[in-house]
Amino acid sequence: MSEYLYRIHYDGPITPTATTTTHTDVQEQIMNLLRQLGATPLPTRNATSTEKIEAINLDTSESFSLPENMSEVTVPDTLSMPVQNEAFLLMVVNERELLVTVTDASLQATQCDQILLTLAKKLYVKGTGEEASDEEIEIERVGILAHAICQYCRSVVGGLPYRCPHCGRTYCRPHVAPASHQCSVTASQHTVQAAKTSSTPKTMTQSQARSHQPRITIGRVPCG
Repeated sequence: MSEYLYRIHYDGPITPTATTTTHTDVQEQIMNLLRQLGATPLPTRNATSTEKIEAINLDTSESFSLPENMSEVTVPDTLSMPVQNEAFLLMVVNERELLVTVTDASLQATQCDQILLTLAKKLYVKGTGEEASDEEIEIERVGILAHAICQYCRSVVGGLPYRCPHCGRTYCRPHVAPASHQCSVTASQHTVQAAKTSSTPKTMTQSQARSHQPRITIGRVPCG
């Protein structure tokens, strides 16, 4: 399953200028870097549910709500190939740290790992003009989404999720029909995404959470 919440941490600022005065400045600069990479900020959609998106901390197995100010951004094709038309939720914590999650349950975790790794390195190059060394970036999975999320309106999907027969992504009942989520994937294109894993709501004990705790790290934190 993809559905991990990732923390990307840089040893130094990745913003283009050395001095930034406010969090808004930092956020706008990093969003501009994403645009230069081909990402497109998406308009906020009105969820059909008022439930907050919950995640489970992989260290403590405690539940917490994702920040409401996470922006939805398309994943550039250069990061996600051969997977296309994906998006992620991203929050700029500061000039050195991002929180990112790819909510599409149809993706394998290894695909998301590679997308986030490539994103982190390309952002560093765009912001600093230099290649990132192994010691300058740390990426880790810090949480896992507690429920399936509608890929159209970002509502929490209670009970069994609904999957589009063409694109294979998860939607709430009002948006499962291809026309309701503006599906652009035809049945012939669906072969790439034919093998899907189920995305039922998750409850995890502490031991189960730790069994899902592999970390992608560059440098300081050992794998485990």
